[in-house]
Amino acid sequence: MEIYTKEIPLFKSVFCGDVDREFEKETSLADYSPDISRLIKLDATPYVESAIINGDKCIINGVYLFSMLYERSESVSLSFATFNVPFTERIEIKTAVKEGTVNCKAKIKRIGCKIINPRKFSVRIKTALSLSVQGIERVKICDTSLLPQNVHVKKDSYTYKGKIDEKTNEFSFEESYNLNEKSVPVDDVIMNYFCAEKPECFLSNGKAELKTSVTSKMLYTGEGGDGKCIISKKSFPVSMTFDDTDIEDNVTVCCEASVVSAETSIDVDSYGENRVVHIRFTVKAKITQYKNCETEFATDGFASGCRNYPVSQKFTTLTTKDTVSRIFSLEGKFATDTKIAEIIDHTSKINECRLKKDDRAVILYGTYTVSLLCRSDERYENIDLTESFEEAIPDIDSNFDIWDIDCSALETNVNFSTDGKIEAKVVCSMKLTPNAYVSFSAVTDIIADDDEEKDGYNLIFCYPSGKDDLWNIAKRYFVNPDALRNDNPETFNAIGELTSRLPIIIKK
Repeated sequence: MEIYTKEIPLFKSVFCGDVDREFEKETSLADYSPDISRLIKLDATPYVESAIINGDKCIINGVYLFSMLYERSESVSLSFATFNVPFTERIEIKTAVKEGTVNCKAKIKRIGCKIINPRKFSVRIKTALSLSVQGIERVKICDTSLLPQNVHVKKDSYTYKGKIDEKTNEFSFEESYNLNEKSVPVDDVIMNYFCAEKPECFLSNGKAELKTSVTSKMLYTGEGGDGKCIISKKSFPVSMTFDDTDIEDNVTVCCEASVVSAETSIDVDSYGENRVVHIRFTVKAKITQYKNCETEFATDGFASGCRNYPVSQKFTTLTTKDTVSRIFSLEGKFATDTKIAEIIDHTSKINECRLKKDDRAVILYGTYTVSLLCRSDERYENIDLTESFEEAIPDIDSNFDIWDIDCSALETNVNFSTDGKIEAKVVCSMKLTPNAYVSFSAVTDIIADDDEEKDGYNLIFCYPSGKDDLWNIAKRYFVNPDALRNDNPETFNAIGELTSRLPIIIKK
């Protein structure tokens, strides 16, 4: 008996967890940057550009986007420098994978800098790479869409999220704006730091349009002042269209964006004051397409007209469930030994986060850091305030094998309390994507006996038991279930259950 088969993918978690990596690089300032006297702050943003499987290793390529705030050698005034450093990490996943998918996110856990001379320095960072590797095994089962006329099957299905495509593009923008009338005109721009929020994706006519806002945070000294630093913030909506990417129907698009380069220049306004700010910046955006695919399989089957039996096999696969999103706030109160005269700027980040379960809820826990750029009585300082947190997430199903966690800080507010401590409130965004293993038995073949049925009867009366239904009676006597229902119109309901215990007519 010829049964058509089809190939389906089975997913298995090969590796899931955080891997810490140390990265060290010696580099120098650009020729146009002033010499370093004292380092105030060094930040790094890791950007993962690609992650591929090579046997029992995962190769991750990316770039660190560094920003450095420091005092100049010739004065106590501040300078700012940016530079990019590529990186490659090879992580052993122990199990060799011929085919699979990789998801990787990177976060900085610790960063340090050693000044070698006024032009040269060495950076060292510890990065947590959150890695999820799924292996794909392709197996053959009965194709329920291509069945001979005399073959009948019971069907079921499961869904999985398949990675379709990944694309990265760079987009350049130019913007100009005037400082607020109450703002002090610009004498010297120390730094202009750019940050892109997580973009939203809109699909139309097979194209992907990413919309986000980019915040420019400019630190400068004012005209005619005492060299005091001033912060000016401005946000710009930006739109990026992936014209060279065809978006399939019914897909999920995950996207991210980061500002990789920027330039700032100052011009005079109509009153002759340095209040016009011109900026040029480049955003690197990445979109990844996923599609929810449904796989239909036969749980049971037989052929009418001859003696036969189905051959089934048990399979297990990892399926992705719907993402759970939450917004929550973290509030902390910090003491510091530094006597702060003024807080010039503040930022925050989630360092690491994990999940644990108790009797009441799923608990998200980890650490976060609030960074303060401030002025003391003598000089400028950067102060990092780190605190642990726990956040209960009620009303979600915790019976899953693997969780993909994406947690980031959206907004930060900092104030001085009456007792002189620093109060911080951080608004965070959290996305949890659960993954669970499901097991199922699928028909892979239907084997016919050498001899066809030879009982010599054309009409049989069957007396059903309480456990019988349309399917198992048809399978027991190798007859078409639809014909059996038509011959006994008062015996079965719409889902094939018995509605009476009268004898059943079976026509062979």
